[in-house]
Amino acid sequence: MRPLSVRLLRNIRNPLQFIDWTRYQFSRGNDVYLSTLPSSGTHWLRFLIAKGIVDAYDLDYAFTDIRPESVVPTFRDKTARFAFNDHTDIPRVQHTHKPYSVLLRGGRVIVLVRDLRDTMVSSYDTYSEHKNGSITFSEFLRADGVDEKRHRTLEWRIDFLNQWHRNWDNVDDHLCVKYEVLKRDTHGVTQDVLEFIGLDNVSDALVSRVTEFCDIDHMRYIEEHGEANPDILGDPNEQVKPAGEGAKINEGTIHRYRDYFDESDKRYFKRLVDERLEDYFGYDYGNF
Repeated sequence: MRPLSVRLLRNIRNPLQFIDWTRYQFSRGNDVYLSTLPSSGTHWLRFLIAKGIVDAYDLDYAFTDIRPESVVPTFRDKTARFAFNDHTDIPRVQHTHKPYSVLLRGGRVIVLVRDLRDTMVSSYDTYSEHKNGSITFSEFLRADGVDEKRHRTLEWRIDFLNQWHRNWDNVDDHLCVKYEVLKRDTHGVTQDVLEFIGLDNVSDALVSRVTEFCDIDHMRYIEEHGEANPDILGDPNEQVKPAGEGAKINEGTIHRYRDYFDESDKRYFKRLVDERLEDYFGYDYGNF
C-alpha cells in the first residue's frame, strides 16, 4: 500500500477526481466488497460474480477479458466505475486485495482465502516468469531480494488474515470463501456467493450457466482470443493451450506447496505462522 502521505498528495493534486469518486461511492447503499488474499483465485471468483450479475439482470455486456473491471470494478481505483451504476436495483460489487479498513466499516464483505503455502507458491511462479527465476523459492518465501511493494510477503498475508479476524464485527455481514471449497464445489459456493450479494432469482439454472461459462478452459479461451467462445466450451476434443507467460489463469492445484518447501522452509513457515497468525481459518499448518 502506498504511504498515506502519497495518497493524500494525489487527492490534493486531483481534487475534482477525488470529489467525483467520493460521490460515486456514496451514490448507492447496497455495495458488496470482495476482498481477496493475493493468489487465492481472485480472477476466477471475480469472473464468476461478474457473469452472475450480467446473467441475473440480462445486461448488455460482452466478456472480452477475464478482468471485468466495468462489472466488478477495483475499489479505490478512482477511474474504475460500475458500468450499470444507474441501475440501483443491481447490487454493486467492488474488489480489493487490501484487508479490512475503515472504508469498509458497516459494509457487506466477501473474503476469499486460500492455504497460505499455496498462495506463496503461486506468487513465486508468477514472480519467476517475470524475473526469469532470479531467486529461489526459499529466498522468495523469506522476501530476500523481493520488491515488497509489488509482491506480497508471507508476513503481509498473515496480517491480511489477522485484520479480517479482528474486524468481522465491524462489517454488517460477511461471507468467507475458501478457494479449496470453491474448487471442490464450484456450483454450491457460487450459489452461496450470488445469494449473499443479493442477486435476483439465483436459480439452479443460472448458477449452472455461470459456472459453465467460467470454466477454466473457457477463461483461457477468452484470455487468448479476446472474446467468449460462442459454444461456451467449444469442441471437447479441442486441445486447450497451457497457460503461457503472463497468463492470469492457471490450474490452481491444491497442495502444490509440497513440491516447493524444503525442511528449512517448513520450519521458517511454521515458526512465523505460530508466532503471528491469530486465526488459521480452518487450515492445518502443523502438517506438510
